Formats: sequence, structure tokens, C-alpha cells
Amino acid sequence: MWVPEAIHDVRLTDLYEERREWRLKHCGPVPSDNGFVIPKGMPVADYRLQGERITLDDVHTRGDLAVGYEWKGTLPTEDQLHRFRAKSANESVSQSGSTSTLWRILPPLLLILIGAYWYWRVRRAERRA
Repeated sequence: MWVPEAIHDVRLTDLYEERREWRLKHCGPVPSDNGFVIPKGMPVADYRLQGERITLDDVHTRGDLAVGYEWKGTLPTEDQLHRFRAKSANESVSQSGSTSTLWRILPPLLLILIGAYWYWRVRRAERRA
């Protein structure tokens, strides 16, 4: 298994440049009673399908790189990760299709209705005067 010896993170914004470096101090077996336990059912973002060439900036800016699933006590295999990704992609396409259509139609429709109501009110006020 490959483990990075050093991680370099550089973030550039309009105002400043931020550099960070993390260095590996030790790599070895972890005792099973180390106290670190992920509760079952906890949401997990798994980046293993991205391989070794993923940066912290990618993690922060691109949510599509991770495969999300609920922790069941063990890491899923790569085949299972591919299935999880395909399943979540299918679900997000079906959900986003209906909501994006609604949000593309609703604002113009509301503007047209507000304009028609405003026009009706002005015409009504002109008739009374």
C-alpha cells in the first residue's frame, strides 16, 4: 500500500497565498484497541477511486470525486465503490432533472404573473380616475 511521505497544499486567492506541508512521522500497524471507531451508519466520503493524484484543493472544491456511503464497519471493495458511484449518479440525475426543470420554469412564470397583476391594477386604477 502506498502512503505519501509529504503532502503539500497551496491555495491561491485574490488576497493571499497559503502554503501548508504535512509530513508523515510514523507508519506501522495500528492496534485494534486504539479507540478510533467510526460509528456504523456514519456518512463516509471515500476517495480511493481517484488514485494517488488527488489534491486537498480537489477535495475542497470538487464533491464529485468522492463516493459517499454509510459506514458498515469495513471498507467496501473497489467494485462496490464503482457500483455505489453508478447508483448515486443515477439517483442524482433523476432528482436533479426534475428540480432543475422546476427552477428553470418557476422564476419566469412568477415574473409574468406579477407583471400581469401589476398591469391589471394600473388599468383598474386608471378606469376609476
